Amino acid sequence: MTDDKIYAESFSRNIGVISEDEQRILQQLTVCVAGLGGIGGAVVSILARMGVGHFKIADIDTFDIKNINRQVSSSHSSLGKKKVHVLRDLIKDINPHAQVECFEDGVQDYNVDSFLEGADIVVDAIDFFCFSPRNILQSACYRLKKPVLFSAPLGVSATFLMFAPGGVGFKEYFDFKDELDNFGNLIRFTIGLTPSALHLKYMDFRPERLVEIQTGPSLCPSVHLGGAIIAVELLKYVTKKAEPCIAPDYMQIDLLRNKMVKKRLYLGNKNPIQKLKYILAYKKYSPYKEEFLKFIK
Repeated sequence: MTDDKIYAESFSRNIGVISEDEQRILQQLTVCVAGLGGIGGAVVSILARMGVGHFKIADIDTFDIKNINRQVSSSHSSLGKKKVHVLRDLIKDINPHAQVECFEDGVQDYNVDSFLEGADIVVDAIDFFCFSPRNILQSACYRLKKPVLFSAPLGVSATFLMFAPGGVGFKEYFDFKDELDNFGNLIRFTIGLTPSALHLKYMDFRPERLVEIQTGPSLCPSVHLGGAIIAVELLKYVTKKAEPCIAPDYMQIDLLRNKMVKKRLYLGNKNPIQKLKYILAYKKYSPYKEEFLKFIK
């Protein structure tokens, strides 16, 4: 079979949900995915099976045994292997004709413009506590007018935000302050991700527990849910099939509580209610500030 025939057969079951013209848009699309952990790996896998034809993927890490509970392609056979190589091979195994460019150093000041060059849309799946690379990526996307999608897995829920040209910017939405240290901005980031906080009814967010594990708890279903939300919102944005959720609008779906929220956070974190949340959260977690600062990157 010809390459075109192989592609058409591979993704023929997509047609009927999306049109042939929309499938061609996906085939020609270039998607940058920064971070190939839980959300990033799920997004890459889903988009590859949707027929996206061009990927640029970035991650500095290798697979670790603690990734097995949730990360696509994390298994005992992949331990110690670079995530960019394993996910590249996954994409090529799904679609041998897909183009994949790997950035083994992750997202850095010196390579971010190269990473974003030619991108139609960007996925920010950088680790929650990695502030420096996220700021580099988000600032570059804002400067280059690239739409960037983000989801966080929380409990058995996933949140979603998209920062796109014409909408509210990442820094503006979260109301980050240069005079605040990483701890203060981490609190702003956390409360801005999910203003409705559907997961707080059942999640263990005790500061002493978070300091002990030096990360947040994460369950496989929420990771795949976040990847699916990103993929569908990406589809909406590039095909104009439906209206995407763009900041200051946000979304959270919680499968344990059977709840979905999609709302507009007026003024972002400058909203008075968000300011009150910040004060309360800062008071609760500040006794552990020095411990948190040790593992915020």
